[in-house]
Amino acid sequence: GTSWKPPPGTIPVAGLVPIRDFSFLPTDGSRLAVAANAGIVMESTDGAVTFQKIGTLPVNTLMAVRYDRTDSKTLYVASALVTPGVERVWVTHDSGQTWQPLSKTGKSGGLPDLPVMTLEQDPRDPNVLWAGSYVGLYRSGDRGQSWSRFGDGLPNVMAMSIEITPDGSKLRLGTFGRGIWEIETGAIAVNNPPVVQILYPSATTTVEAGTVVSFRASGSDPDPGDTITYSWSFGDGSAPGAGIAVDHWYGVPGTYTVILTGTDSHGATATATRTVIVTASTISGASLLLPVVLEAPGNGGSYYTSEVTIASRLQQPVDVLLTYTASTGGGSGFARFSMAPGEQRVLPGILGWLRGRGLPIPEGSSARVGTLLVTFSGTSSTDGLFAGARTFTPDPLGGAGTFGLFYLAAASSTSSATVFGLQQSSSQRSNLALVNAGSTQVTLRTQLFGPAGQDLGTVDTPLEAYGWAQRNTPLAGTGVTSGRAVVTRISGSSSFTAYGVLNDAVTSDGSFIPPLLPGDASAAERLVPIVLSASGYATELTMANFTASPLTLTLVYSASPQLSAAGSGSAPVTLGAFEQRIETDAMGFLRGLGIPVPASGNVGGSLMIRAAGGNASSFAAGARTFIGAAGGGTFGLFYTGLSLAESAASVAYVHGLQQSSVQRSNLAVVNRGDAGDAISLRITYFGPDGAQAGSVDTKTLAPGEWAQFNQPLASRGVAAGSAKIEKISGASRFVAYGVLNDQTNSDGSYIPMSW
Repeated sequence: GTSWKPPPGTIPVAGLVPIRDFSFLPTDGSRLAVAANAGIVMESTDGAVTFQKIGTLPVNTLMAVRYDRTDSKTLYVASALVTPGVERVWVTHDSGQTWQPLSKTGKSGGLPDLPVMTLEQDPRDPNVLWAGSYVGLYRSGDRGQSWSRFGDGLPNVMAMSIEITPDGSKLRLGTFGRGIWEIETGAIAVNNPPVVQILYPSATTTVEAGTVVSFRASGSDPDPGDTITYSWSFGDGSAPGAGIAVDHWYGVPGTYTVILTGTDSHGATATATRTVIVTASTISGASLLLPVVLEAPGNGGSYYTSEVTIASRLQQPVDVLLTYTASTGGGSGFARFSMAPGEQRVLPGILGWLRGRGLPIPEGSSARVGTLLVTFSGTSSTDGLFAGARTFTPDPLGGAGTFGLFYLAAASSTSSATVFGLQQSSSQRSNLALVNAGSTQVTLRTQLFGPAGQDLGTVDTPLEAYGWAQRNTPLAGTGVTSGRAVVTRISGSSSFTAYGVLNDAVTSDGSFIPPLLPGDASAAERLVPIVLSASGYATELTMANFTASPLTLTLVYSASPQLSAAGSGSAPVTLGAFEQRIETDAMGFLRGLGIPVPASGNVGGSLMIRAAGGNASSFAAGARTFIGAAGGGTFGLFYTGLSLAESAASVAYVHGLQQSSVQRSNLAVVNRGDAGDAISLRITYFGPDGAQAGSVDTKTLAPGEWAQFNQPLASRGVAAGSAKIEKISGASRFVAYGVLNDQTNSDGSYIPMSW
């Protein structure tokens, strides 16, 4: 102190603004904070050569500034402002960008409504703050969340300065006019940090992606009465875990450092680490590919989510590996689980479920879209296996219930796939999706055709392994209102698939249009299971000729006694070369051809469509059955006419049935009549655990007859399940399907049968 000199820099405050206090960062002597009278806090990080203003507080007369001993971004200031009701102790945790009050002036557990002259942080417990006020010394044990007067014998005197001995055992208080006071602070015990360890895994562990890892911790604290809370960072960017025992799934291969942090009652921490090596899954077996699962916004305020149903009819347990390949939004990875014999499992919100299993799928309102490969261990055949998905949106007009569509795992091709029935009009719009069904890149060429077979151009689309891409409204701007797409592979070796989605222009309700693959050499006939006009529902019929010559079709309508036994008959219709024809009122169309369908009441039945030549690949047929929506538009479902090869000879299954407060299911069967005889069917229902649910149903069907079992799960006491349909007499083949209806708006999703 024999000589003094000013700091090398200039403190940038205007006029005669007093500098009341300064503080060095305990761990860095070149870092200095200064409190000015005008509510200004400045900081130098270069030993007082330069200063920057890091905050202006809503109070002036700053008397003290202190760095937090454990966090360089945290500073405390105190104000001696006499204005009643103001907050006088403030803290920043972001180097002055924002400030929050701590004094709780005049409130219970706060400081008195009087100036605060000085402030200190305890050297041994960073949670303890000391404040010198106009009326003595106050202590906070929780970093300023609550305050209480400390010690006995001190008069109500202005506390001007606080000094704490380095060992924290004594606190000395300088007062205004009453001298220096001292108090033993034995209550301020040294807070020793806890000791924690990871018990399990006990060392570096290696697991396969999709596998759950169980973590277990233990800990102790040398300070009596201290408790420890545990938190886990899993190293993969997921949300932290909490507790002494946690389970975590890793969805992506890699090496991860897991950090266990134990925090005691006073904020002291200790950590332990463990390395987890995640390898690619070795599960192998038969696989089914769901062509799309998603969380994505759509037109008109719609927002789509996918629900997945997986079933195994195998007699042994299986491990199931889910491989999600993101095409939009990122988050590819793996998840796995086990299934009991006969089990059916519904995974609502599949991307959310995968996210919970460790896949880094982002959350938010942007589109996240990908494919889902479902692999079943220990079997080389897909017989007895099922995977399906329902993608749906809440009513974008604000009504109750949801609108959606159901689809099965994709059938794939190595040559071509045809999607017919696309539309683009004021009432309907279509999207076309392309999917790589293999593990190597392919390039697909899409050629669009109009309703008269006119060429609307081609587009080439490269797809990575298991990639997905969608062409929204591909017919828009082409000048046609309907058409079809033919997709071929022009490079690569992986198989592929395609599908269409028919969306209502008002409700955004979707109908799934599966692809037609080449090679069906069975008879030139297709069975549309049901066409109808009943209870407000109507059917739209689509027919397409894939040949270069006119094609004469014979339409055979078999009225269902369940609706009206009257009206059966047949009539011819000719489609031009490559023509696609859409009849919006199927029953009126049949009536116009001379088939005696009653013009009133509920009518409906199956429709067999036979071509004069060729085979089942020569043409296509499909139907959309729909009902008007209360707010305008429609909702319904699309289904294709099935060939003889696509019909069941002896046994079929319908999975994905539900019966709950939000969904109900119906089951329908049709006698194809190819042998000209009646058949008898036995239907057995199974719950989600694979156990038989209730009694069996039986039904005898005349050739061409359609029949429906309404809500068969309701009387059997199960919320989800499947149906096994067995032919017990007769030679003709049959078709079965399910319909999943929304309980509120009755929107339907068509569930094709499986083998």
